[in-house]
Amino acid sequence: MGAQRHRDARHLRGWVVRRRRHHAGYPFELVADSGTEGLTYEFTVEGNVVKNTSAGDNSAEGNDSVTDNGDGTVTVSGAGGSGYGDAYYVDGTITSMKIDDSKWTLRYDGQEVSVADLVPSNPPTVKKFDVSKSNRLGGDRMFSVRWAASDADKDLDTVEVVVNDGSADVNFAVEDVSGKRASGWELFQFPTGSTMDVRLRVKDSSGNVTKRSQSVSL
Repeated sequence: MGAQRHRDARHLRGWVVRRRRHHAGYPFELVADSGTEGLTYEFTVEGNVVKNTSAGDNSAEGNDSVTDNGDGTVTVSGAGGSGYGDAYYVDGTITSMKIDDSKWTLRYDGQEVSVADLVPSNPPTVKKFDVSKSNRLGGDRMFSVRWAASDADKDLDTVEVVVNDGSADVNFAVEDVSGKRASGWELFQFPTGSTMDVRLRVKDSSGNVTKRSQSVSL
């Protein structure tokens, strides 16, 4: 972004911006694009938010709300359009945001940012990872892998099941998934007496990966 590191800097997901902190927090502006109307937004902060009523056409107004949730967080909601928006001072961490940032310009502490810059990305969660053996089939035995995953950011991407014999990957299955929840099962067959490492890898579209593994003796 062209900013220089120095001792008075604030990190936003890996890049650095200079601090211009108001006594009530860091300045945050949301400006709707020209030619738009009736756009809304909502964001939650772990900390506190104060309306900036001295930002000219982008001053927060009476129809913009800052609600104390009673758990150490506040939720801010408002609307904009036609090149106008709202401004606040944020003292804390933005934990969630509902906005179509393709139709808004967001500026945090004087820097233009995206929602991905502001809101921490959550890794996927493995809800189920069960490996079950079947009866013998001649000299082989089959086993199934049943899995379920979720992602609070609703951006699941792929689920991969890999079977390793202790020295190399010998089989795998990949499922393309999406949204907040996904589940499925895979079936494998190997010689009786084998011991296999089964590895589950769940990735979201932000690049976050969650892994699990277990062994099965056939």
